[in-house]
Amino acid sequence: EEGVLNGEYKSGKYKLGGDWLTNLPQTRSLFNSHLSSSIFPSLASLFPNIVSSPSVLRAHSVALLRYNSTHPRTDTHVDNGILAMTLALSGKDDFKGGGTYF
Repeated sequence: EEGVLNGEYKSGKYKLGGDWLTNLPQTRSLFNSHLSSSIFPSLASLFPNIVSSPSVLRAHSVALLRYNSTHPRTDTHVDNGILAMTLALSGKDDFKGGGTYF
């Protein structure tokens, strides 16, 4: 069974629960389906000055991370793409804190 419950890898000084999507084929398939049907078209609509069409977008370095009291955060870092996104998979009432800043 796929999942992030047992997976763990190091990101800087923090250990994260999770794995790369390349190691989760069923999850990757579902994610790719959502990229084509909704996420990429939404990004093209939101950023028409830099995205000419959903078909030019690619997902790179996709990880599924599980944050909790033992896996609270990643190190501060800079993503290397023109666009970067974080998708919360839990409802906003299921956790406290978190967020991204620029």
